[in-house]
Amino acid sequence: MRTSRRVKQSIWYALKGEPQPIYERDDDGNIIYLIIDGEKVPKESGNTTNGIEEPVHIENSIGGNLTQAEIAAYGSQDRDLASMTYPKGKYPFKVGTLIWLNSEIKKLKDGQIDEQSADYTVVGINTTGQHFWRAVLRANAKDEAD
Repeated sequence: MRTSRRVKQSIWYALKGEPQPIYERDDDGNIIYLIIDGEKVPKESGNTTNGIEEPVHIENSIGGNLTQAEIAAYGSQDRDLASMTYPKGKYPFKVGTLIWLNSEIKKLKDGQIDEQSADYTVVGINTTGQHFWRAVLRANAKDEAD
């Protein structure tokens, strides 16, 4: 079930993790530390990151062929669903991973990845295959201006 080179597409993915604290920095960009009970602790700004890692480029194919079980599990209307088959364990996909196929990866004013710019979000991973796994993707709603 290899993907033919002719149908491979240029795809970007970004893993979604836990939000991380943003630390205050001095004029040189170094983290400011406080001494609390004799320990050096970074000074938090009170803001957090959105937890989205930098996007990674891959070559694979996204298609619309889903099984009835996948459609039933992830949505009754398959027009918003797609899938991507890949060799077992090749990619670290998990639920919440963002996928860009046709859209530009956009960043917010603070430099973080704009998750709204992604074309798809991984909603499930089928890991039952002996040699291939399958990510089920849901198309993200886009504004008319996009």
